[in-house]
Amino acid sequence: MAAAGSSTVQGTHFHPQHTLTAYHYSEASTYHCAACELVVTGVGYSCDGCGFDIHGECLRAFEAAGRISFSLHPAHALTLTCLAAAGGGHCCGVCERASPAGDYMYICEPCGYGVHPMCVVKVVSQQASQQRRGRGRRAMHTVGYTAHTVHRLVDLVITLAQVGACTIM
Repeated sequence: MAAAGSSTVQGTHFHPQHTLTAYHYSEASTYHCAACELVVTGVGYSCDGCGFDIHGECLRAFEAAGRISFSLHPAHALTLTCLAAAGGGHCCGVCERASPAGDYMYICEPCGYGVHPMCVVKVVSQQASQQRRGRGRRAMHTVGYTAHTVHRLVDLVITLAQVGACTIM
C-alpha cells in the first residue's frame, strides 16, 4: 500500500473518530473493506491509527446512501450503522450471516431488522434485472461482485433508484 498524495478525510460516517488517509492498494492487497468486506485494491482510505480500510468508491457510495428504503423490509427505513460492541453481533436478514461488533449494516431502528450493505446491492441488482427481463430484455452477461464492480456502486444505486428498485433518503 502506497500513499496516494496527502489526501485525507475527517469525520466520515464510517469512521468518525479518526482521520482517513488516501492510499493506492496493490492487486496483492490483503486489506478488507469495512463496507463491502472485499479486498481493497486501487484507491482506498486507511486509518493509520487502528487499521480501518475502505474502498474510495464504497466511502462515497455508502456515505451518500446512509439511509435507505429496502424492498424486503418495506415497513421502515434502514440506517447505515456500525454495530456496537455492547450490542454484540447482528444477523443479516438476507444472507443470514452473523456480523460481529465493528461491522457495518443497514439497521431498522424500530424493529432491529439488519442487512449487509453488499446484500442490499445484490438484492436490488437482482430485482432490477428481473424488471428488465419483464420488459422484453434479456441479460447476455452476468458480472460477479468483485472489487471492480464495487467501484460502480454509486452508479448502481442511482440507476436502481431511477427504476424504482430502491429509494435514497
